[in-house]
Amino acid sequence: MTAPPELPPDVARVHDVHDFAAYLETMADDFDADRADVERQIREGKRFAEGR
Repeated sequence: MTAPPELPPDVARVHDVHDFAAYLETMADDFDADRADVERQIREGKRFAEGR
């Protein structure tokens, strides 16, 4: 049996629906920033762009 994946540190602060919504917003912002970074790498000619 494998160990469960480690949870992001922000998960520990989720105690109610408002915290959860804020956490999802943080995750969405991070995803958008990562996507923009990968798109920039591709424009710069990097053949294999890696996200976080």
